[in-house]
Amino acid sequence: MRQRPIVGTVAVAIVLFSATGCAGSATTENPKSSDNASTSSAHIIFGAFPPLTGPNAASGAADRAAFEMAIKEVNAAGGVLGRRVDLVVADGACDPQQAVAAAEDLVSKRVAVTVGADCSTALVPAIPVLRAAGISHIEPSANSTDLLKDGYNGLFLLTGTAADEAANAVPWLPDLNAHRTAVIHDGTSYALTFAQSLKQVLAAAKRPTPLYMEIIQGARSQGIAAKKVLASNADSVFYTGYYTEAGVLVKDLRAAGFDGPIILGDGATSLSIIETSGKKALQNVFFVTPPSASTTTSAQSWLARYRTSSDIEPEAFSMQAYMSVMVAADAIKRAKSVDHEAVRRALVRTNLSGPYGRIKFDKRGVDSGTGFNLLKIKDGQFNLVCPPSC
Repeated sequence: MRQRPIVGTVAVAIVLFSATGCAGSATTENPKSSDNASTSSAHIIFGAFPPLTGPNAASGAADRAAFEMAIKEVNAAGGVLGRRVDLVVADGACDPQQAVAAAEDLVSKRVAVTVGADCSTALVPAIPVLRAAGISHIEPSANSTDLLKDGYNGLFLLTGTAADEAANAVPWLPDLNAHRTAVIHDGTSYALTFAQSLKQVLAAAKRPTPLYMEIIQGARSQGIAAKKVLASNADSVFYTGYYTEAGVLVKDLRAAGFDGPIILGDGATSLSIIETSGKKALQNVFFVTPPSASTTTSAQSWLARYRTSSDIEPEAFSMQAYMSVMVAADAIKRAKSVDHEAVRRALVRTNLSGPYGRIKFDKRGVDSGTGFNLLKIKDGQFNLVCPPSC
């Protein structure tokens, strides 16, 4: 879900936020009011609706820890406009109906901004709720191209779209001995738009796609998909869905005798996949993902702070989750108000350095500053195979 060179030093804007503090969840002010926020003593509320239950709960828990870490650092540095920032978290569960209910709940809490839904499946249907309330949303991980169809100018993505991800991934395939690539998705918004984009980029590069198919989310076995891959004479597989299904697919492909490279998108970039697939099956498996804490040199200070603040290991987008809070805080400071339109305009002008690079939004509202990495699991950890520049 991204596109940018990995550079980055933690700039002054972030250094000012680095310390410890506390977070709560109360306010008495309507953030949609147009008065100057600096004249009020009420707390400023940020909202988030990551998956706290369901198959994606592991990534949701890590992102929540990153949100809370950022909130503590902001408050320890004096808050925003002299006011404390509180975080309200609702469970979006990566489920369309629950995400809409979660977004409606956050709107009723009068949040100034929302900072994370995690899954495109949850964020796509929630956008109209946020748009109706005029609330800007900063998204650390969801990146389906469907997110841009609504045309909401208050949506800001910290990772490139699925189309950007496909464009970054295909040039790596020859080096992985992936020449005839089966493309498999699970039919959800992110996975489907990523697969469609991938198929288009492969066709433009004159690379064959001997198999293009959908699997069922939540299935305990992907044996049928494995048989179809073998029958297609594909020498590689690219799965564009999430880590729960990815682990099952990898396990069943190896059990069926497929030993070629398997490439997984950022939705599958979680160490939780080891539990499903087994370590041995992950040999010759690669992950296309944005900069992550464990593989980005400039992020080691951030990683140390995260591990001090939480006993949950960071997931693929934990740094981006942290930065979504910092971007929101920075925008409100520059807007000198929590007025929704003023905050949105300030977000458009974001130019903020963080642990993995500089964040600047293009005309789509997509961060254009950093890119994708190619990772591999070794000794139970992600290791960098290739950064965007290679």
